[in-house]
Amino acid sequence: MKAKEIIKLRSLSEQLTLLKKNQSTFNTGQIDESIKFYNGKHPIDFDENLKDEWVIEKVDKGKKDGSGNSILEDEQVFIRKTRMSLPYAQQIVSNCVSFLYGNDIDLVLNSGRDDEKMQEAFKLFTRIWNDDLRMMGVLKNATQKACIETRSAIQFFIDEDGSRMKSKILCRSKGYDIYRHKDENEKLDAVIIEYKRDKIEKGRLYSNVSTTDIWTVDGLLRYEGGKLIASESKKAPISKILFAYLEQDVPEFNCVKGLISTQDYCRSQHSNVNTRIGNPALVVSGSLASKPRYNDSVKIYEIKPVDGFDATKSSSAMMNYLEISSAPESVKLEMQNNENDIYRFTWPDLYKMMTEAKNGNMSTQSMKLTFLQAFVKIAEKRVTHDEFVSRCINIIKELGAVIYGNEDLKRLDVGFKYNSLLPDSISEMINMLAVAVGAGITSQENAVRMLTINTPETLQEIRVEELNEAIRQKAKDASAKATLDGVENKRNENGVN
Repeated sequence: MKAKEIIKLRSLSEQLTLLKKNQSTFNTGQIDESIKFYNGKHPIDFDENLKDEWVIEKVDKGKKDGSGNSILEDEQVFIRKTRMSLPYAQQIVSNCVSFLYGNDIDLVLNSGRDDEKMQEAFKLFTRIWNDDLRMMGVLKNATQKACIETRSAIQFFIDEDGSRMKSKILCRSKGYDIYRHKDENEKLDAVIIEYKRDKIEKGRLYSNVSTTDIWTVDGLLRYEGGKLIASESKKAPISKILFAYLEQDVPEFNCVKGLISTQDYCRSQHSNVNTRIGNPALVVSGSLASKPRYNDSVKIYEIKPVDGFDATKSSSAMMNYLEISSAPESVKLEMQNNENDIYRFTWPDLYKMMTEAKNGNMSTQSMKLTFLQAFVKIAEKRVTHDEFVSRCINIIKELGAVIYGNEDLKRLDVGFKYNSLLPDSISEMINMLAVAVGAGITSQENAVRMLTINTPETLQEIRVEELNEAIRQKAKDASAKATLDGVENKRNENGVN
């Protein structure tokens, strides 16, 4: 069903029901939780067992009774417990944006390079892109919001004096609930925005007015309280919806939230190791009767009772926890394993990789395989981001032609090239993929497909069969070496030599 047909319905609620029908399954409540998690509001913050508290303890203040025995007195003691939230979610999102956009993208004039008019129009386009809109910052910010909230949008508009093009980012954390509608041909034909605003009407201020904007190719329809506000609706300056909409299924860190929470608890418990880690020994005050004996690797102490001490009755014997020396090491091992898994399932930590490579803890093949995982993710991301960036370019061309009165902007054939952190020479990629095929990380078919996604123009110069043959040969040569490297570099999961 098309948006043009839907907005003819009289009821706004019926319109929204149909317009939101193909929205993401990640609802606004889940988005709010994702934003909180990204900002460091982890489950550990709400754990009742980790609340700071006052407790009553028996303290020996040196007082004695008539028989010379110590008198233990009650005393209030404040126990502070650490709640440490780690910013892994922020690092994952930051790495995603960095790996995807690298050192910004290059705009390319695909045709008309010898035409002076096209050259002038392209210069105007790049000025709008870089100076008026600062589009690289906008693209990165919108991508960051989508990685956290699963959806974001860039809205393009003309400033008040009509002389420049502007843009802004819409997302849940900025107070906007955004949705999009696609027709039966999967073409974007409506963007819906729900938000609250302040407005002045007839000299009176109205705060938090619930507003719904429905944007189509024809322009804006604005509703308040279910009623259409004709005076605030407007026609579109061009025959395009002035939005670039970006959406993904789940937040970038969704699959490792549990691991991040485990890491939080692990580090927080490490800071309070005496009472929360290991298997502490129980100490009862008294004199040792003999040397300790062992039973199933457990030390057993025989104690001479203190005068007046009767184990069958309540007593004033002191009992404490002792620190187990191996506890910090076990915590350290658990934290390292969790951290490795966090980045293995998401985006690799570039800083950590470079540090390990510098210290000689990571082989060249391990580096390549780690980069390969990021390369595969980038290839998947670019499927949606190619469309996202292309839509921005098309809107800027058409809206720019209206604002600046240069019709040549519409005729521009503008392409773009990512400047990823990963190498993009065809020979280097074949080598990386060949190692991955030999190690069994990916199939030969997927390896060829990945090459076509990263540099489609190379398929015009190199036939698929040649790529297949190159990968087959390199995989065969690398298979034995990769297997050997796998044995040498295999992580010691149990921490046992």
